[in-house]
Amino acid sequence: EQEYEVEAILDVRKRYGKTQYLVSWKGYGPEENLWLSEDNLSNSLDLVADFKARTARVTTSKKKRKN
Repeated sequence: EQEYEVEAILDVRKRYGKTQYLVSWKGYGPEENLWLSEDNLSNSLDLVADFKARTARVTTSKKKRKN
């Protein structure tokens, strides 16, 4: 079974009670981006963690501005 390398996590959404991430593949264009559940990203947990850290900072700063 062939494995593809994840280049970046671009977005996140909830679908059917599961978290899915929009994945950009190394060596492929944006037309090949794909939504995958976190379960399918076991080899890219560092990228998922980086994405969560980036989005947590953005969310926190947006909340602070509203006060």
